[in-house]
Amino acid sequence: MAETTRDKATAEAFERAAPEDARPSQAREPASSSSGWPAALRTPLVIGLGALLGVQLLLAAVTSGGSHLAPTATNTALAAFDAKQIDSIEIATPEGETALILSRTGDGDGDGDGWDIPRLGDFPADSTRVDQLLEALAGLQRSLPIATSEAARERFKVADDAFAESITLKRGDDKVATLILGDSPGFRRRYLRPADDDGVYDVRFDVFNLSDQPGEWIARDQLRLAREQIQRLSADGWSLSKDDDTWNLTGADNEGQLDQAKVEALLTTLANLSYREMLGTEAPDGFDLAAPTLALEIGLADGDNQRYLIAPRLIAPRPIADQPGDTEGSEDAAGASAGGDTAVEEDFVLKVEGRPYYFLLSDFDLGPLLGLDASKLLKAPQPTDPAASDSPSAAGSAETTASPPPEPSPEPSSEPPPENDAM
Repeated sequence: MAETTRDKATAEAFERAAPEDARPSQAREPASSSSGWPAALRTPLVIGLGALLGVQLLLAAVTSGGSHLAPTATNTALAAFDAKQIDSIEIATPEGETALILSRTGDGDGDGDGWDIPRLGDFPADSTRVDQLLEALAGLQRSLPIATSEAARERFKVADDAFAESITLKRGDDKVATLILGDSPGFRRRYLRPADDDGVYDVRFDVFNLSDQPGEWIARDQLRLAREQIQRLSADGWSLSKDDDTWNLTGADNEGQLDQAKVEALLTTLANLSYREMLGTEAPDGFDLAAPTLALEIGLADGDNQRYLIAPRLIAPRPIADQPGDTEGSEDAAGASAGGDTAVEEDFVLKVEGRPYYFLLSDFDLGPLLGLDASKLLKAPQPTDPAASDSPSAAGSAETTASPPPEPSPEPSSEPPPENDAM
């Protein structure tokens, strides 16, 4: 124990006697500790770089001051609205002169709500299609934007002045939301941007053909009737009336039995009558309301009567170009244009008396209504003597009648025979 104490005292005496530079480093404090900064960080190079970084941070703060970007939550609605509160939809395209407006006809709370097209005289729109559009817009979810720059908005065609379609939803005169649609990156996908957001989003969008043409949105069922409601038809001096499940024909000059199957086919066409276009509220050129081809009155079970006026639409004849080598055909075409009919038929126009609209139909749409006459509703007459048609003499007579005519003998050629070449 005494030896250990003596060794410790000897070591302390040796340390006090040693020069200051030979002392352990942990016993000395660095000369720069009093300043708080290492000497390497106080060099001119480091100070200059720090100043440059400060200038860059200041510039970034100044230039980003006008940005509209703000932190937004993902998986939220891109356009938050209640579809029942929307009473007006505007669809615009860069090519269109005016935006298409679809207006709600109800208050948004009842089953009888619908949509109409003011540009077509408030003609009903396809309500199912409009409701599907609203449902698709309400279901759009916000994800992380794929781009935010102005150049990207123009590239994806979602800029304010360069877009594919723009949809504005309104409640009265107030804008609820405006969505700008651009290119399609794939099937059922569109680039989209809310008007108040600089971000471009890639979203699933199942709506096709967002046209600003009113004819693309018209309802196609405005001529349809409940088949069981049709109780009477009349036209040009004859009429059909229903007695229980049997139809009777009166007032026709033709004698014969009414063909119930033909009547049923007529009723099916009439109840499901479709049209190609709604031409507007003014009579198209060539349609004479006072002299229709067919005026058909329809009596319904509820006491309502509808009167259809149908006539062909007459248009100016198309010019026929002269065919080279066909002088005769060209002369016939020229004669027809100069002295023949001044118009040709193309499709048909239907007007429902008491309604302002004119409908364009094809001959396929009209079906048995085309050239409708009482005689076309009768059964075909049966042979008076069926046995006579089965007799051998009748069969032989039919074979003789049906035999082909003899072929004409060839006419002698007026050209001289070819001369043989000398061998």
